[in-house]
Amino acid sequence: MKLHALVYIVVGLAVTIISAFNDQLTLFVAVGIVFMFIGIIKFIGNKPVKELDTPRSPREVSSDNKYVKCSHCKAWNHPHIKFCHHCHRRI
Repeated sequence: MKLHALVYIVVGLAVTIISAFNDQLTLFVAVGIVFMFIGIIKFIGNKPVKELDTPRSPREVSSDNKYVKCSHCKAWNHPHIKFCHHCHRRI
């Protein structure tokens, strides 16, 4: 299960603020800062996946109809699969 970056930041901020006022919870200040740091790293590193704008070419089938060629990496695959075994893209 993936957690959104803002969840890490909010939890880290809450833990840091709450534990800063209690002398017995000084360790949790560091834990809150670590959570905020992880959230910021996830927020910066999160890039949306772009859809392929190019239309897919029709499947290239071998002469004996046993294999299909991937249009991206040109690897031969079995005709019943939907993703290439080599580049893992949709055939």
